[in-house]
Amino acid sequence: MKYAPGWLFITPWIVGLLLFYLYPLVSSIFLSFTSYSILKAGQFVGLQNYQSLMQDKVFWSSIYNTVYYALVFVPLSIILSTGLALLLNTRVRGIAIYRTLFYLPTLVPLVASSELQQAARIDWAGEFHIYWRIMLPLAMPAVLGDRVVPGLE
Repeated sequence: MKYAPGWLFITPWIVGLLLFYLYPLVSSIFLSFTSYSILKAGQFVGLQNYQSLMQDKVFWSSIYNTVYYALVFVPLSIILSTGLALLLNTRVRGIAIYRTLFYLPTLVPLVASSELQQAARIDWAGEFHIYWRIMLPLAMPAVLGDRVVPGLE
């Protein structure tokens, strides 16, 4: 009974873990041994799916790309971004101008977004329209730059 409040507080997290992580993981492992299709019930095929996977050139290409990304691109991007951060942190005459020019593209959309939201609210725009017509279009360059473009390399 001493730890009951603690268990009570972590119960939602445990339920979420079991429901959204463990169940899909176990289901995926089980379904990988079947000939499951969304249109019909699957039959147990054992290791046949894994055997055909080992002979698939696209699978090996994706493994190569993943390993390359993890071992080359991620460390290189960490090194370059850390180096750039160190350069922007040096005490050189005029560094404030470089910092401003570097960070300005990330700050302008935030200011523009808040101004446009305020103007839309004055015009009685609803939350859906503010999101769909202002927030989403302004966020798309950042989403494309952060998520899509690195995947193209």
